[in-house]
Amino acid sequence: MADLSSCSAAVAEVVARSNDAILVLACDSTIASCNPAAAAIYGFARAELIGRRFDRVLPDDLREIELRRIARAAAGESTRAPVAARVRGDGIAIIVSSTLFPIRDERNHTVAVGAIERDITREHALQADLLRARRAQAIAEQLLTFGERRLVRGSADGIRLGAATETILFVDDEPEVRDVVARALRCHGFHVLAARDGEDALSVADAYDAPIHLVISDVIMPNMNGRELFDRLRTWYPSLRFLFVSGYASGAIGTVELRGPATEFLAKPFSIESLLGAVRALLDREVRSCARSE
Repeated sequence: MADLSSCSAAVAEVVARSNDAILVLACDSTIASCNPAAAAIYGFARAELIGRRFDRVLPDDLREIELRRIARAAAGESTRAPVAARVRGDGIAIIVSSTLFPIRDERNHTVAVGAIERDITREHALQADLLRARRAQAIAEQLLTFGERRLVRGSADGIRLGAATETILFVDDEPEVRDVVARALRCHGFHVLAARDGEDALSVADAYDAPIHLVISDVIMPNMNGRELFDRLRTWYPSLRFLFVSGYASGAIGTVELRGPATEFLAKPFSIESLLGAVRALLDREVRSCARSE
């Protein structure tokens, strides 16, 4: 049987060769040691990590949450976060799976915190692409089903659609969803302008000379969120109607604040019928003018 020193050397070799970031943190989150993979994943030299606090690689909006996880581990509790965000030394955001656990001495006292983090950025992106494709497929199937029923009935549960002539600006950062929903709206008589994010929406609206009657926009988007887009467009179109959509939980985005005289909120995933119903109801509300203010 190998002696204790050789076993320790073997463990050290495993840590050094691991592709996962393995760190030892002091209970105040200072990095006491880390393996080469930690330096590679976080984009710092090991000397730039050791002796610095772990929040160096934490996004600002998650810092308190992650520091509380470290405190829980220091108090003796192991925690696992299947998906957690980190920021590399070059400023690039990455996604990791993270496990924190207490390191105890021979008297079972916690003396440090161990951290094992695996870079799952690529896997997470592939999974997100798959979910977007499935969501787009579901919306497409709803569109086809709804279209077939409309051909049979000539209408959709009392929703007035056939005479639609209004212009809608649809903003969503998912290309598949943007394409399917835009086609659904066009199939029901609306003139549709499409944009990939808030900044693109401002450019599209600026280049469009005729009135825009309604904007449908995701709440959470890169560069400019839906609230910011609404505020900017209202300076151009004071009576603009705005339909916010989001797949986030209502408590996380404050949906009550998104509902007003000229605004409404619709939760994702939504059916084509519910979207068209919300659009028609919002367009039929009394407004002064959709013309652009100069």
